[in-house]
Amino acid sequence: MLLCRHFETSFIKSAPSSRLITRVYDEEIDWFVWENGEYVALQSDKKGVIESRFFAGLCLNVKAILVGELAQVLRDLQKGLATKKHKEFVNQLKAKK
Repeated sequence: MLLCRHFETSFIKSAPSSRLITRVYDEEIDWFVWENGEYVALQSDKKGVIESRFFAGLCLNVKAILVGELAQVLRDLQKGLATKKHKEFVNQLKAKK
């Protein structure tokens, strides 16, 4: 039991800020972010698009992914990467170098 507690504590301390989970059996994709000590699911918009909270402009169209519309997935991704918000994010990363 002590080992389990240690593992759980270690895992939580090193937990990534977000996780993308593909649920094969019920054909769903969930994107979770770490907030206030727990993972919280991000909600998609009406078109089925989920946007990253940490990587500005990273938008995944979950509905399109699930039905194999990869051209739509790419269009939505490119649209997100073309936003002012993404450009500002890239500039902030460049400034940190």
